[in-house]
Amino acid sequence: MIASCDESAVPSEIDDALALGNMSLAASCLSIDSYWIHSLRNLFSSKNGKSLNEALKIPNTHKII
Repeated sequence: MIASCDESAVPSEIDDALALGNMSLAASCLSIDSYWIHSLRNLFSSKNGKSLNEALKIPNTHKII
């Protein structure tokens, strides 16, 4: 799962991070392992990452959490 938020929204990054944490807890209750990989932000903001944004149809106004 990749979470993104609109850069112009006030607390959206915090809200998205909390939602991901809740999903991780829910997955754990179902005995499903999950991992937070913060380096995706760096990947998606790189030159090669721009093509990933396009392929996944992530709006230009959004940033990866």
